[in-house]
Amino acid sequence: MLGIAVDSIEIRLIEVSRSGCLLESSRQVAPGTAGEIRIDFDGRVLIEALRVTRCKRIEGAGPLFRLGAEFIRTRQLDDWSLRRALHTSIEERGADEHLPGSRLVPQAIGARSVT
Repeated sequence: MLGIAVDSIEIRLIEVSRSGCLLESSRQVAPGTAGEIRIDFDGRVLIEALRVTRCKRIEGAGPLFRLGAEFIRTRQLDDWSLRRALHTSIEERGADEHLPGSRLVPQAIGARSVT
């Protein structure tokens, strides 16, 4: 029998690019963990599948971790896609290929991990 464990964690988006994002969490997340990120942005929820590629504790910051995550291309970009919102924001701003999280997402976000 195969099982899937689902967990929701609070995270903070630091930076987002076309291929992934930098996150902050008070919990350690193992590299290879896959899940989805849900972001409340301008009254709509943007969703994107991702995989954690690295997790490092921030020295001197207590139980705080920086997570690097890559987007997993599991579906076409739709109106609820974080990647589509990012692409639109990049086109509006010019050639820059990443945005600080605070410019794209003004509110707290959460992620669900599947291990």
